[in-house]
Amino acid sequence: MNSSLQPVDVDEYVATTFPIENVFLMGLLTPILMHQWTTICRGKSIAVATKVKERLTLKEMIDVWNLYVAWDRDGRDPSQADHERFQTVYRGHDVWVTEDETGFCILCPDDFVTDTGHEREAFPSL
Repeated sequence: MNSSLQPVDVDEYVATTFPIENVFLMGLLTPILMHQWTTICRGKSIAVATKVKERLTLKEMIDVWNLYVAWDRDGRDPSQADHERFQTVYRGHDVWVTEDETGFCILCPDDFVTDTGHEREAFPSL
């Protein structure tokens, strides 16, 4: 038996290797406000995870986005920018907004935490 073989974390593989269009096609994330990306988020994508889509209406997702924008302008600690994520409770649901170099993701913490309780580095990395 070859002991140098290592298992692959499927979630991590999917999250870090697929172009965003494939993630959309697979239904892992759903793009929202596509026609406004160039004006509201510097051309980056805005996507919502499945649980957010199941729990919130589009209007409520836009409300969460607007809360994120206000926090980004007025409440973010610039020294912690790489480690911060926006967190809020909306209609009784914990909701996060994360950003990486290519996009924003609105998700629920249970989308972001693995079954073993460890945070994924990003879900998905866009």
